[in-house]
Amino acid sequence: IIDLSLPDQEIVPTLHEACTEYGFFYVKNHGISNSMIKQVLTETARLFRLPKDEKMNLSAANSPYFRGYTPFNEEKLDDSNNQRIGDTKEGFYLGAEPSAHEKAGPFYGPNQWPEETSLPGWKEAMEEYQNSCAAVCMRLVTLLGKAVTLCANDSDKFADFDFAPHFTNPLRVLRLLHYNKKTSSIKDGIFGCGAHTDYGMLTLLLTDDVPALQIYPRSSEQKDAQIAKDDPNWKTVPPMEGAFIVNLGDLLQRWTNDMYKSTLHRVVNLSNKERYSVPFFFAPNFDCKVECIPACCDTKEAMYPSTTSGKHLRGRYVAAHRDISKNLL
Repeated sequence: IIDLSLPDQEIVPTLHEACTEYGFFYVKNHGISNSMIKQVLTETARLFRLPKDEKMNLSAANSPYFRGYTPFNEEKLDDSNNQRIGDTKEGFYLGAEPSAHEKAGPFYGPNQWPEETSLPGWKEAMEEYQNSCAAVCMRLVTLLGKAVTLCANDSDKFADFDFAPHFTNPLRVLRLLHYNKKTSSIKDGIFGCGAHTDYGMLTLLLTDDVPALQIYPRSSEQKDAQIAKDDPNWKTVPPMEGAFIVNLGDLLQRWTNDMYKSTLHRVVNLSNKERYSVPFFFAPNFDCKVECIPACCDTKEAMYPSTTSGKHLRGRYVAAHRDISKNLL
């Protein structure tokens, strides 16, 4: 558990341990009020109670910026043979919008907002929450810049890594999710959400009180394809009131040369209850070059060629949303 009310020097060793051993952690005392958290979950449920045709009018297939509604079973996050049908969830993508003086671009454009008459106050609530999440993520990014020096054999040789220049216009996506009551079946390949890693830097995850999230704590040598769907090491991560769950993403794993792990996770809903969750995905600027941080190449060669944030994210989104991503910039 990372307590953001503590001084940085107390947080950093705990953060480093969580990133190397698990690739996920809880974060508390983050500055987002319980009332805002409850409001966001309430507003998420209100959205998905809209009539189907009203939601489909806001389909993400209409947006070159990947904003809007995605229906049940549209997304298939596990591209192996472990998952037989698409995820048993519906979703809604939101993100930062350019100002009147800025140009739209990939993953950066106008949202598709529900009508104010249908959901009064909804837009303002979501915009405020997005901005609050971005502030928490920037605090975590700063802490990660301090923590990565501990990856080196001699951390005193390396200065803190300054991630800030790579997050001047971060790619941020708020996704609202509604899982239906359908019971997951690991044996039959039916999942609320198939096993996957997140694409960007980190994910700030808000969930309701229905436990269904599972993670696979793995050594850096293990690859996704080597992990069986019925492996007993899959662990359920219970919700913690007032805290967020944080998953590390692919780009941070590349930056740290596999020393920090992008968490393999899935949703297995055995509760026979509906479930709501709200992940906030945070990634570097679209054109940010991602390559091994010096402290993480101290004892071994870089494992990945350099890439850009936008190239990696676009490839992953297209793979997961093969149909509705056809108009994506």
